Amino acid sequence: MTPQHVSNSEERTSIISAVKTPLGFFVFVVLVVEGILGTLSGAALSGADRSVALYGMLILIGALIAVVVLLAVFRPEALAGARKDDKLQAHLEQVRATAERTQAENDQVRAEYQRIEEQNRALRAENLRLSDEISRIDSVNSRILAILLARGSATLSHIMGDLDIHFRGPAYDQVLAVLGSLAGQGKVQRDESKGGDYYMLTKR
Repeated sequence: MTPQHVSNSEERTSIISAVKTPLGFFVFVVLVVEGILGTLSGAALSGADRSVALYGMLILIGALIAVVVLLAVFRPEALAGARKDDKLQAHLEQVRATAERTQAENDQVRAEYQRIEEQNRALRAENLRLSDEISRIDSVNSRILAILLARGSATLSHIMGDLDIHFRGPAYDQVLAVLGSLAGQGKVQRDESKGGDYYMLTKR
């Protein structure tokens, strides 16, 4: 086999292997038919026959364009050789709907988690505040007991002075609350020997 024949065979093989879709087949058929008509019109036809061949090529091209346009509009997957699978399409729609529903549920869980996390942060902050408040009350409690132990008995003014509280305010009210709590627990009582304004530790 000569090199020219080998080249022609390879070209035919490459052309045939390139035709893998309906669109490629249409183009291939049109090219073959136009090649034949063009060869005939140039070599074997003349006059009216040549005009007929020319119009035939134009009509064939127009028909190809019309077919491609119709397929592109109504069945675009057919141009690539694909076939519409209704079951597969329904399955894909179901999978897509499941994925969207799962995403919505995940978003809801994430929002609920963030809400709970914010509540936990607020509770932790409140616990810290309450712990600080309890620590201050315990400190005031211990200091009042130490003052009464050292003095024997003391008026409210003495207690406030020793605690370095000179004006009414939250600290003043807190001392009154602590004195009331100590009295309720039976740890502090009025020193009647010096008058009702004096406080003293309860004798046991």
